[in-house]
Amino acid sequence: MTTHDLKLNDKYFNAVKNGIKTFEIRNNDRGYQVGDILVLHLWADVGGISGYAKKTGATLADGKTELIDKVPEYLADKIVVKVTSIMTAEDYNSYEDSKKMSRFGQTHEVRRCGYWFKFSKIDKVLNEYFGKDSLPHGYVVMEIEVVEWNEC
Repeated sequence: MTTHDLKLNDKYFNAVKNGIKTFEIRNNDRGYQVGDILVLHLWADVGGISGYAKKTGATLADGKTELIDKVPEYLADKIVVKVTSIMTAEDYNSYEDSKKMSRFGQTHEVRRCGYWFKFSKIDKVLNEYFGKDSLPHGYVVMEIEVVEWNEC
């Protein structure tokens, strides 16, 4: 088991913290394994702030955007998660190809290592970051389970 300190975009921070986003898509440049711990530090690029961040608890007039302060890494809000399952790009893309042929389309799910990979949620993130619904070579989709979160 290895612990990895990683940045997590503020766009996904609350979704991971609240258990809505139950996966991470990462370049597998660290050799991620089931059982690894990911310490996800809040990273913001909001209102001219780009860097490690801490939520202030205040919101803007629109009631939607939470104010964020730039802070050193050790003060950044963080979520600690455990990797419970991994799917490689090759596996994901072969299932993705079969999904496209399936009459079930976006509702198609694949059970792997006890976890249901939900393509519709993963595809949404892939489209936001890569502009396509296939996983780039060398990347993995990791099922994650929140162990703890800490807003400093």
